[in-house]
Amino acid sequence: FTDQERKLMEASTEFHKKDSSTSSSLTEVNNKIDAEIAALKTLMESNKLETIRYLAASVFTCLAIALGFYRFWK
Repeated sequence: FTDQERKLMEASTEFHKKDSSTSSSLTEVNNKIDAEIAALKTLMESNKLETIRYLAASVFTCLAIALGFYRFWK
């Protein structure tokens, strides 16, 4: 009975070692994923602002051209 109990304790210890190793690996992967998501969100926000800026510039350019034609024809 004591041999079985000793084997059970060894197996339990081995399980806890592997469980903690797996848990630390998962934490590391989750941190990497969170860092990548944050970087992508920053990049998306930057691209969104750049797109809005180009859109505004395009609208003002078209408006300036339209006003130029209006002044030319009037």
